[in-house]
Amino acid sequence: MTTLQQASQAQVNKTDYDMIDYLNELREGCLEAYTGIVQGLKGDADSPNPDVALVQPHVNHIVSFIEHIAVDDDKSDSNVSACCGLIGDLCSAFGSSMLPMVDRDSISNLLTQGRRSKMQKAKTLATWATKEIRRLKNAASSCNLLQTAAVSIKTILHQSPSNCSSLHQNYPTPISFKLQQPPSKLSYTNLLQTAAVSIKTILHQSPSPLHPFSSKLH
Repeated sequence: MTTLQQASQAQVNKTDYDMIDYLNELREGCLEAYTGIVQGLKGDADSPNPDVALVQPHVNHIVSFIEHIAVDDDKSDSNVSACCGLIGDLCSAFGSSMLPMVDRDSISNLLTQGRRSKMQKAKTLATWATKEIRRLKNAASSCNLLQTAAVSIKTILHQSPSNCSSLHQNYPTPISFKLQQPPSKLSYTNLLQTAAVSIKTILHQSPSPLHPFSSKLH
């Protein structure tokens, strides 16, 4: 990884077209090497292999490298394609922790350029990477909604503790509102619906002191 980092920082005389071509080829080689490492450690399973964590300390540099390429007017279509593929792989491997690093104008512009490229591979990888980022955003949004619902229910129960017994009669299975980790994709809708029904149930039983919450549930 140290060798790749040093190679990715190479600079050339931009007035020499041969050197520009050389730099683009060097960068493409670095991007493909990073991609191979991430894919190899991540594995083919739906859940990333824990070994991919070995790359975590280098992710900031990798994203900075991609951003550096993104703002370079002399980058090649192959560079754009490799960058888009690596962005998608990083999102797939590291999940929501990637959002602050990829939700940036430079990355967005790079993906847009990839989707508009005449190179089919660049279009395909840019479209896939864009979907991966959107998936992470949707998951983060769902998590935030769940946490907001949990706080709302806790507040309501604190204000009207007498409603707790009724709530547990309606939901015999103990409800835990502390999210230790993001729920699975398939469970988001059920959890949100359960939280919303729980709040509505309590509001129905004691609507007056809890009016501030009711407007958010219609």
